This record gives sequence, structure tokens and C-alpha cells, in this order.
Amino acid sequence: SNIMDWVHCNTCYITPLISSDKCFFLTSCGHIICSLCKKREQKGRCCTCRKTCNFVELKKPLPPQVDIWMNDPINSIIKIKNVVKFQDLNRKKMLSGALKKAEVRLIRIEEKFQAVLQENQRLKAVLSQLQNDQCTGIPSSHNDDMVVQTPREITIQTPLTLGLRNCMNPRM
Repeated sequence: SNIMDWVHCNTCYITPLISSDKCFFLTSCGHIICSLCKKREQKGRCCTCRKTCNFVELKKPLPPQVDIWMNDPINSIIKIKNVVKFQDLNRKKMLSGALKKAEVRLIRIEEKFQAVLQENQRLKAVLSQLQNDQCTGIPSSHNDDMVVQTPREITIQTPLTLGLRNCMNPRM
């Protein structure tokens, strides 16, 4: 079957298969007309709908803006399918990369959190010993683990804390 077996004059219904000596035109209003019907009508008007329009002759090679309407739709679907596959693959790559980055950040945050927990436990022990010493009035023997150090500043920023900071201080 011919891919353009549907082409016909929208006025007289003749097809290129019946009358191979006639030219056919695509109008800017979306109609197809033969050269004979085009000659009968006023110049610059579609003989099907009577609107003012432009005409493009349907001959090889077709201009790209006309060719898209005359091609086999299966080829267009295949092209679109390939575009969708390409874009989908790249979306998956982007999401996979973002997930890997987030996992690395999460591991670092967990490591910092564990360090903070350990420091907290150490400080609780120091505090407990200091409170015990204060209650008994007898200082404990010198222990390097009990030396109170200036706390290290550890900053852990999560999307939640960043959002809260932005809510509380909108200029940041």
C-alpha cells in the first residue's frame, strides 16, 4: 500500500493515483487541492473553505514543514520513542548520580553524629565526676580522660535545619 494513498483533492476528490498529470497543493489552512481546482478559485483563497491562504506544491523534495505531514506516522512514532528512551536514560543517570551523592553525604553526617555522641558521652562522664567531687568535697585523682576540653564546633546542616534557619531569619 502506498504511504500517500490518502492524498486527494478536498474539493473534487481526485487522487494522484487516478490523475497522475495533476499537481496537488497543501494549503496553509490544512486542505489538499489539485491544480485544476486551484485554477478555478480566486488567487490566494482555498477552494475548500474559502479562506485566504498560502499554497505549497506537493512535489519532491518536500519542504520540512510539509514533509512532516506526509511521512509515515510509524516512522515518526519510532523517532519519538527513541527520543523518549534517550531522555529517560539520562533522567535515570541523573537521579542515580544524585542518589550516590546523597548517600555519601549521609555517611559523612552519620560519622559526625557518632563523633558528637561519643563526645557527649565523654562530657557526661566528666560532668558526673565533677558533680561527685563537688558532693564529696574530695577531688578525684587526676585523670586525662576527665580533663574538660573546649568543645569542638561541629556543624551539621540538614535540609530541615536549613529550612528552619531560613524561616526564622528570612534574610539568609
